[in-house]
Amino acid sequence: MKKITSLFLFTLIYVNSVAQVFPTTDSTWAESSPVIDYAREVINTLCDPKMNGRGVVKGGDQLAADYILTEFRSIGVTPIGNSYFQKFPVNANTFPNKMDLLFDKDKTSLQAGIDFWVEPNCPSIIGSYKLIYIDRKMLNDRMVLLDKLRDAKEGFILIDNENKTGESPETTKKIDALIQKIKTDMQVQLKGVMIYDKVNLSWASSNIQSARPVIYVVKDMDISKVKTAKVEIEAEYKTTYQTQNVVGIIEGSLFPDSAIIISAHYDHLGMMGANVIFPGANSNASGVAMMLNLAKHFEMIKPKYSIIFIALGAEELGLEGSKAYTNFPALPLSKTKFLLNFDVIGTGVDGAVVVNGSLLEANYKMLNDINNRDKYIKNLKPRGEACISGHCIFQKAGVPSFSFYAVGGDIYYHKLEDTPENTPLTAFESMFNIIIKYIERIK
Repeated sequence: MKKITSLFLFTLIYVNSVAQVFPTTDSTWAESSPVIDYAREVINTLCDPKMNGRGVVKGGDQLAADYILTEFRSIGVTPIGNSYFQKFPVNANTFPNKMDLLFDKDKTSLQAGIDFWVEPNCPSIIGSYKLIYIDRKMLNDRMVLLDKLRDAKEGFILIDNENKTGESPETTKKIDALIQKIKTDMQVQLKGVMIYDKVNLSWASSNIQSARPVIYVVKDMDISKVKTAKVEIEAEYKTTYQTQNVVGIIEGSLFPDSAIIISAHYDHLGMMGANVIFPGANSNASGVAMMLNLAKHFEMIKPKYSIIFIALGAEELGLEGSKAYTNFPALPLSKTKFLLNFDVIGTGVDGAVVVNGSLLEANYKMLNDINNRDKYIKNLKPRGEACISGHCIFQKAGVPSFSFYAVGGDIYYHKLEDTPENTPLTAFESMFNIIIKYIERIK
């Protein structure tokens, strides 16, 4: 699911050599069945470290796309034309190599993804730099701030962002805006910005590279006593990198020239340094697992309308896969009856949300009636328009679209805990059954 590309801030990261399994608090785990077993197989494969986080780094996106192509062929989903792949270019900032941070004369380096992390648009930087400390109270004093920035001109401003005690909401808003300005305003002359903040946020991908690095330190320490830092971050900015959607079709038995689209993005965040990999089980291996399960069903029980399956690439880089397909659709968009998109559906103890459900009221009613009659999941809640996943571009292009995400339990969106072990698939098979019956009713 796409929140916002590029400049968002993010979290502790999945590290192969040191990651631990964090049990989910959602105690309702799906029981074994052919649908659930295949979903787990898909999720485990897509989250394997060999996939390199399914991002641009080390061709992780291509490895994942190759796997989906193989599954399409095995199921009986055929290409539209000569290839399953719809290629398109993207820009991406990546971190395939060394990432190191050392304070003062400490002999032990801080660990990327454990002790520190970088904004995804961070550029390369190598060298030793002085650190000029400032806390939030000092930031609120203009003269102190200007002096600190002047002192940090050839080094890093080190912002202690931990203590917000006593701040009014207005002051907090003002200081947060000021920190954002220090990070991004190129009139502020700094080598970089370092922020001490142990808040557990989430990471993302970036299709741009900023002019200065921003590093978050999350290690428990007395940051006010740190004076210098040795920094080594190797970023690689890729331009016009060729990635792809994976597109296939099952032809309809009655109306083969009209189609329903089932989509899910397969890309994820890739890597942050040589040893840090984001697994992306819930986001969005779970959605791909739903798409492939539906493909299996409709290959056995032929649909009235053709069904086009699209594993969307580069969703995390700005919904680029959706843009590529809507610009060059395999079947005219005017021939598309409906689109169903799946993103973050690995939990569901409290049900699911239907994006555009409030917009397309008649379609939502039909969907919800199915759930109410057969009592599949606890709640199927409608939501208005929200450009948070690949469906958004299709909706804007005139294709009526729903996007589904599960609610309840631990979502672990873009976090280190987003592993297969923490993906209970609580409402997965129920959603699968709802979608089958809904597609059968589309006229």
